[in-house]
Amino acid sequence: MMLFFGKPKGSANASDENASRAGRLQALRSHFYAWKQWKEFAPDASFQPHAIQQMLNALDEKPAKHLSDYSGDPSRLVLNAHGNDTVFNGYSGQKVATMLENLGIREAGTREIWVAACSVALQKQQPGPTVISRFVNDLRFHLLQAGLNIKVYGPRNILWYRGGLVPVGDQQKYEYNEVYIAPLPPELASGEEREYAFNEGWLLAHP
Repeated sequence: MMLFFGKPKGSANASDENASRAGRLQALRSHFYAWKQWKEFAPDASFQPHAIQQMLNALDEKPAKHLSDYSGDPSRLVLNAHGNDTVFNGYSGQKVATMLENLGIREAGTREIWVAACSVALQKQQPGPTVISRFVNDLRFHLLQAGLNIKVYGPRNILWYRGGLVPVGDQQKYEYNEVYIAPLPPELASGEEREYAFNEGWLLAHP
């Protein structure tokens, strides 16, 4: 099951990124299917990503809708939004853990969470033995605190999409033919960090 946020919480950018987001969700679908062969992401399968904020709003409806009431396999979640090493769509790991618990990951039997957002599992060479916690570690920690032993994965650097606008009849749409994981160009050029194929750059979080 794929869940997503739109613009980051508190963003001052008023531009509509829905079309670009739709292209990125489709790219993630195809790359996860090529790697993991998850049936719900197959090209011929019905694919319906769900907006997290709308799902949270639906909790106030009568009757309330929870994770298992939506299409897709709730045992495995792919989360997509803007992110960095400490937050996902502007939310801490604790906040996201609470959101997911409220949505019903316990009852749905969720076993894996893949956080497809930039740098949420950022790994860099650091001086000394200091262990640096990232968003995925924070999320995993708070899930464990709630009694939920769910595996959490994230990209070790920035999630990049190759592609852009392509013509479709007299319209245009966003189409991305490659997703990969790499640092910013200056770091890549200096040799400090390297580029990873989509299926190489994911890390399992430890609290």
